[in-house]
Amino acid sequence: MAQATYVLVIFVTGETPSSRRQIEQLQDLLEREFTGLYRLSVVNVFKDPDAAVRHDVFATPTVVRLLPEPVRRIVDGLRDRERVLSGLELEHAVSADASRA
Repeated sequence: MAQATYVLVIFVTGETPSSRRQIEQLQDLLEREFTGLYRLSVVNVFKDPDAAVRHDVFATPTVVRLLPEPVRRIVDGLRDRERVLSGLELEHAVSADASRA
């Protein structure tokens, strides 16, 4: 895979059906919109609470866009495509890339 344009982390609580659904919804969106342009990591806050503290995560599910900077985050609402794109400023980044072409 080429170098990721977007580096994202989703923080979930446990390996529950709800957590799996949230991860799948985000992965589906990213594959549709940014195939080959992202790297997504999953952090279970029960197994790695220090990661949640390091990234200022206080609720789950939370998605954090680490790169490109500045860091952006959204909490819950991963079914809403526009909210995810807008909250993580992915829509803006895509528009900016298109204008450079």
